[in-house]
Amino acid sequence: MWKTVKLGDVCTIYNGGTPKSKTKSYWEGDIKWLTPKDMGKLDGKFVSDTARKITHDGLNNSSAKLVPANSVILSCRAPIGHVFINECDMSFNQGCKGLIPSNEILVEYLYYFLFSSKQLLNDLGKGTTFKEISSKTLSNVSFAYPPLAEQERIVAKLDAAFAEIDEAINAAVAKENEVQKLKASLLSSSFSGDAVMWKTMKLGDICQIQPKKAQVKARLKDRDEVSFMPMKDLGIQSMYPISTQIKKLERVYNSYTYFEDNDILLAKITPCFENGKLGIASNLVNGVGFGSSEYIVLRCSEKVIPQFIYFCLNQSSFRTSGKNQMSGAVGHKRVPKEYIENYKIYLPPLLDQERIVAKLDAADSEFRNVNESIAISKANYLALKSAILAQELKLSEAA
Repeated sequence: MWKTVKLGDVCTIYNGGTPKSKTKSYWEGDIKWLTPKDMGKLDGKFVSDTARKITHDGLNNSSAKLVPANSVILSCRAPIGHVFINECDMSFNQGCKGLIPSNEILVEYLYYFLFSSKQLLNDLGKGTTFKEISSKTLSNVSFAYPPLAEQERIVAKLDAAFAEIDEAINAAVAKENEVQKLKASLLSSSFSGDAVMWKTMKLGDICQIQPKKAQVKARLKDRDEVSFMPMKDLGIQSMYPISTQIKKLERVYNSYTYFEDNDILLAKITPCFENGKLGIASNLVNGVGFGSSEYIVLRCSEKVIPQFIYFCLNQSSFRTSGKNQMSGAVGHKRVPKEYIENYKIYLPPLLDQERIVAKLDAADSEFRNVNESIAISKANYLALKSAILAQELKLSEAA
C-alpha cells in the first residue's frame, strides 16, 4: 500500500552554512564541504569528495552541518535541483540542504524522487536575484512511497534502466567530442598552409580594426533606422548571427559599437571570447548595425574575404593564445585590441581563400547536422529517464 505524506514527515532536513573565509583555522581540514558549484560538475548519483574542506572548528563555529553517509544532499539555490547521495560524512554550504531519511525510506528511493522533482522544486522556489527553496517549503512537498520491498524493486529497475541510458548518453557525448576533434583538425590543417607560398600577415595589415563610426553620419540621419545586435545574439559556431532588433541611429550612436554588412564581430570579454562568440554581420538595416561595447570589429580589405578570417578566428589556438593576453578584473577580463591587430595568419591568394572557405563551409554543415542529431538523441534519452521515473514513482498520485 502506497502512502502519501509530506517530505518533512519522513526526512530530517538540515540547512548548510559557510565558515568565515578569513579565518584560516576554519579551512583546509578533513571535513568534506559541498557546494552547488561542486555538484554541477558531478555525474552519477554519488558524491565522495569535495573541492574544499573545513575543520572541526569551522564546522562548530558556523551554521554548517555534518550529515552521515547515505544521506541525500540537494542544492536549493543557484541552481535548485542538483542531488547526490553522499558516500561519507559530509557538510555543505547554505546553497544546499541535507536530508536524512527515516527507516521507512530507502536513500536511493529518496534520491530518485528528488531527481525527478527538479521542475516542481524550481516552481516552488522564491526570490528575485535567484530562486531558493526554503526548508519549510521543502518539508511540505508531497511525497508518495510504497513499502520497503517495493522501494527496493523500483530502485533496482531504475538503476538498471538508467545505467543503459547513461551508457547511450556517454556514447553520444564521445561521438560529439570526436566530431569536435575532427573539426579542430580540419581547421588547423586548412590554415597551416604552404609556408613557402603563402604570406604571413598581421590581421591589422589586412583588416581595419574597430572602424570609426563617424563615417556612418555621412550616409544616415539621426532618425534613420539601423540594426541592433546585443551580445546574446552573437552565436557560437554560427557564421551569420541574426539581428532581430531595430533602433534609431541617434539612440545607439554614442554608446554602442558600430559595424556594417560583412564586418566580423568578435566578443572580447571573458567568457564570451573563450567560448568562441564570433560572426559575420549580414542583412543589416541600411547596411549598418550597432551592438555590444564588448565587440571587436574587423573590416576586411580587398586582400582577404570575411569568411576566411571567420574560420581563422574560429581556431582554438587563436582563443588559447588570446586568453593568455587578457587583462582586467576577474570576471571582466578582455582581450586587447593590440592582440587582434598583431595576430599573424598565413594568407593565401584570394582563389585559395575561396577554395578553403568552400571546403570548411561544407564540412561545417555536416558537423552541424551530426551535432543536431546527437543533441536530439541526448534529449530523447533524458526524456526517457523522466518517463521511467514518472511511471515508477507514481508522481501523478503524489501531485
